[in-house]
Amino acid sequence: LEKERDLILLQHALKQEQMQMKAEKDKRENGKEEGKEYAKCLRAQLKLDHEANLRLNEIRNEAFEKIALAQEKKACTEVEQRNVAIEQMKNSRQEQIRRKREEDEELKIQRMRETEKHEVDMRRHEEQELSSKHLAHAKKKEVDQSNKEIMEQKEKERKRREQEKILAREHHEINERVYLEK
Repeated sequence: LEKERDLILLQHALKQEQMQMKAEKDKRENGKEEGKEYAKCLRAQLKLDHEANLRLNEIRNEAFEKIALAQEKKACTEVEQRNVAIEQMKNSRQEQIRRKREEDEELKIQRMRETEKHEVDMRRHEEQELSSKHLAHAKKKEVDQSNKEIMEQKEKERKRREQEKILAREHHEINERVYLEK
C-alpha cells in the first residue's frame, strides 16, 4: 500500500513536472511568437518612420529650393534695377552733353551773325560818316546800342553758362546720391 501510494505520488509529481515543463515550453514558444510579432511591428514602424523622414526631407528640400530661387530672383531684380538706373543716368548725362553742344553751336552761329551784322553796320556807318556828320552821330548811337546789346547778350550768356554748370553739378551730385543710396 505504501508503495502504491508512493507510486501515485511519484506519478502525480511526474505529471505535475511534465505539465510545468510543457507550460514553460508553451510560454517560451509564445514569447518567441510575441517577440517575432513585436519585431515585425517594430520593423514596419521603422519602415513607416523612414518613409516619413524621406518625405519630410523632400518637403524641406523643396522649401529650401523655393527660398533659394526667390532670393536669387530678388538679387537678379536688384542688379537689373541698378543697371537700369545707371543706364538712365548715363543717358541723361549724354542728353545734357548733346543739348549743351547744340546750344553752344547755336550760340556760335548767333555770334557770327551778330559779328557779321556788326561789321556791316560799321561799314555802313563809315560810309554814312563820309556823307553826313549828323547821320554819323545817329549811327554811332545805333552801333553803341548794338555793342551794348552784344555785351549784355555776352553777359547773359556767361551767366547762363555759369548757371548751367551749377545745375549740371547739382544734377550730377543728386544722381550720385541716388546711385549710392541704392
